[in-house]
Amino acid sequence: MPRGTLLFEGIRQGDRIIGTARTFKDGCAPAPYRVEGHIRLVGPGDGEIELAGPAPKRGPGCNIVGLTTASPHARLVFDNPDLQD
Repeated sequence: MPRGTLLFEGIRQGDRIIGTARTFKDGCAPAPYRVEGHIRLVGPGDGEIELAGPAPKRGPGCNIVGLTTASPHARLVFDNPDLQD
């Protein structure tokens, strides 16, 4: 995946975060899905973002056939993101 590819877009409300994540498959358009989660601060500007939500399940080719919590994309963790107020 090229550097700078948009993986998540959302809003922060205190220590909560809500928005849209995307899954990727070669040759297919990104598949957006709703996620929500929280921010854990470890120190100034340092922490972890954890997001969860049922992720798109692809059938043959690029078709989205449903959503699943069994996908590895259903829980996303970003360690040491650049957290700014």
